[in-house]
Amino acid sequence: MGMLMKSLEQVRAPASWVIREIATKSVIAETFDKRKVDALNVAKYEAIPIGQYLASLNGPRVILGAN
Repeated sequence: MGMLMKSLEQVRAPASWVIREIATKSVIAETFDKRKVDALNVAKYEAIPIGQYLASLNGPRVILGAN
């Protein structure tokens, strides 16, 4: 399944991007406009595809009581 998802992400353009300040990792905005992503001041901000950003919020799971 992982390989299939990776292939689909490579084929399909992101629906939107999260604009984040590099220094603080603070989210500034979400944009659907590729032109804004292309014109971004990359020294200060980064544009992360929405799928990648949302997946990054899923940290490792801790199972309580597991040995």
